[in-house]
Amino acid sequence: MACICLHRVTALIDAYVRRLVASVRRWKSFVYLYLVVFLVVLPLMCHDIPNSVYFYRRRNISEAKRRIQLDNDARLNWSVNYLEMLNRTQDIPEARIASGNDARVDVAITVVTVSRNRQLVDSYKPRYLSQVVAKLLAYWRDAKVQGFRYNISLSICNVDGDPDSYEEARSLSSIVDMFNRFKERYTKIKLRRQKEKEDYVFCLNHTLTVYDPRYVFVIEDDALPTKNMFPVLQHVIGRHLDRKFVQGRLVANTDDVTYVKFFHPKWLLGYYSIDPERILGLLAFGCVCGTLLLGVYWHQKRNISNSDLYIAWFLLIAFAILVAIAIDRSNLVWLRSIFGPEFYSYVPAPSCCTPAMLFPKRGASRVINYLSRVKSTRRLGKDSILDRLLYKFGMKAYLVEPSTFIHIGLYSSLRGSIVNPWKLE
Repeated sequence: MACICLHRVTALIDAYVRRLVASVRRWKSFVYLYLVVFLVVLPLMCHDIPNSVYFYRRRNISEAKRRIQLDNDARLNWSVNYLEMLNRTQDIPEARIASGNDARVDVAITVVTVSRNRQLVDSYKPRYLSQVVAKLLAYWRDAKVQGFRYNISLSICNVDGDPDSYEEARSLSSIVDMFNRFKERYTKIKLRRQKEKEDYVFCLNHTLTVYDPRYVFVIEDDALPTKNMFPVLQHVIGRHLDRKFVQGRLVANTDDVTYVKFFHPKWLLGYYSIDPERILGLLAFGCVCGTLLLGVYWHQKRNISNSDLYIAWFLLIAFAILVAIAIDRSNLVWLRSIFGPEFYSYVPAPSCCTPAMLFPKRGASRVINYLSRVKSTRRLGKDSILDRLLYKFGMKAYLVEPSTFIHIGLYSSLRGSIVNPWKLE
């Protein structure tokens, strides 16, 4: 009896193996495709692309810090030369609208800053503020040449506890409007998150009061703008905030938007999320790319049966989805920046992070009132309080993807230490 059972099991295994071998031979082109792409092509392409499955870099903190500092030094050298050129040529009025200008300010940009040069780490002065201001002025000038149609003001909001000793900010006051939160040295000990929130409220409120703009763009001093920032800003205001498309027509927008984020960390943009939009986006990507690949496959094998065609379609959809996961969503989203502002997406804002945020006037007033009433704790920062505001009152906030800013802040003023270097990628 036992021999009969063993014989039947052996026969079943043999039949299964035969069918499996036959299937592999039948679909060997797909087996080769998967093996070559996932074991050869993608590892070679993606081993140096951050956030991809194949990304490999030795987790050496010292090496990462040194690499980031070299990049910082190169940017700083360019920024110092550019700012010196502005001072030397006195070509400053063209790059700035003062508060007394008769023209209505559409967007008031303010850079919130606190000294990171005083709490030295390895005696290194990063001077992020100079880099951010120089890039804003340079990209602003380029945008004006290209027809940027909104009036802009640019200012620095110095919230350092000892403003007179913040030499970097003081040196920029001849180029950009600057206002200080504290008139003299601030010595009161306060929870850092609470002070950060109060600083943010002060800068937002002061910018509203001085410039009376339609929009306030609050940028933290370690958020470096990219060259697409102003074109994307113009597109967001003109196509999503002032007006929007409804049934193919551009009409006045009556939506009450609280704020729009222009930055979100790349490492939080992946497909490993419970966000239904990202999951649907992954499935849509797989279906579209899989169907296109199926067209190529069908063109080569026109005599394929309908059942085999469905199997091939499924295999190619799975292939496209796995490729997308391997490369990572953050890197695929970045490709949109190549094709211009129209290809940037405008999606509901996720939680976390406030390095670059655009506030409509009403939204700014609402945020000021709410942040002023809620106290920060060690686990409750201003970004979490903003999330509560949206949830509690059902307000709208959006994110522009990909980000138009790069986070360069290796030295955190909030934590008083260096951050994880690999999260700056």
